[in-house]
Amino acid sequence: MRLLLHPYVNKFLERIDKKSSDDIKSHLRKLADDPFDRELNIKKLKGRDKKPVPFRLRVKDYRIIYFIIDDEIKVTDIFHRNRGYGSI
Repeated sequence: MRLLLHPYVNKFLERIDKKSSDDIKSHLRKLADDPFDRELNIKKLKGRDKKPVPFRLRVKDYRIIYFIIDDEIKVTDIFHRNRGYGSI
């Protein structure tokens, strides 16, 4: 599948430490290969009636929010777990 990153996600990955950034990028590559890989910590988010449905990928202390639309994975947000899910 094609992986599309919001510009904010790219900036976020540049600001955090290299080890965390590399871990996240590795998980994103795996996500692009299989967006439902059981080895990845993926969860379908509840509480939204709108389509498309958001998913959460957890990578250590970081959360990645993405949507699957047709044959594209659109990564819209990434944040440290302390920030929470309020902006989704």
